[in-house]
Amino acid sequence: MAIEQEISNIPRWMPSWIIVVSIVLSFLLTILKIFESISKGLKRGTLDFRITSELFLRILENGECFYTHCILVGRNQGVLIEEATAELTLTGNANKTFDLDIIVQAEKTKDGSYNLFSNSPLAFLPEERPERITYLCCFKNYCENIKKAYTSFNDQIYKLKEKYIIPSQDEDTAKDLIIELDSIIKTTCESGMEAIQIEPGKYKLTISLTYSRKGFLWESKKTVKRSVMFSFDNEVRDSLRCQIKDALSQTAKNIFTDNTTIIRAPQYTPINVKICDGKKKK
Repeated sequence: MAIEQEISNIPRWMPSWIIVVSIVLSFLLTILKIFESISKGLKRGTLDFRITSELFLRILENGECFYTHCILVGRNQGVLIEEATAELTLTGNANKTFDLDIIVQAEKTKDGSYNLFSNSPLAFLPEERPERITYLCCFKNYCENIKKAYTSFNDQIYKLKEKYIIPSQDEDTAKDLIIELDSIIKTTCESGMEAIQIEPGKYKLTISLTYSRKGFLWESKKTVKRSVMFSFDNEVRDSLRCQIKDALSQTAKNIFTDNTTIIRAPQYTPINVKICDGKKKK
């Protein structure tokens, strides 16, 4: 009935062949739309993942961490990242492999600082919307020793403050304070350096992301790996040791003066950074 009404509304002066062509084209367009929807449904989402050359090592209170900057894009459809793991290999004659924990996902801001927004690997990537994520990759089996060293240092400094902050102080007391403070800083620094695993040499850092993707009738998981190679020169440990001493001294000063001055974490940037092509595998 509706079709007859539509036909009756067509101007009678319009040639019949135009009407036929219009109907055929409308039918073909509908078929194409159906095939397009089916084709899109059959295509499963994929993760396009790249590590950038912006990479550095930072010593935090919760461990020795690589700040690894990545660009992620969901293709065809959005994808859900469910798992993120990392591994560091010291290449060459002294071949060693370290498991890394991705403890935090962060976003770099315009002023160069970082917004730490998640300690979970879960992340949904909408279709064709690039996301810049910084993964903090921490040495899995050694970060606890660094945490203990920092915690012990803070406890000792607070006890030292209670011991020496008294109404009357003489020159000898000040000397004793300096001697004890220097001893604590030196001991803590050496404990931290023993826990730090980085040494001069060539390294390869690999990040693996496992994501789920939906098809027309099924859902599957896939893992994509990307790697970056770099080197640390002979100055790396001496530089970190000096920076750790400075950071500990500033921390002690903050505690004694009830100050909240921001302390720059010890940091070192590798050289000869080279991005490697990753291989996808199920």
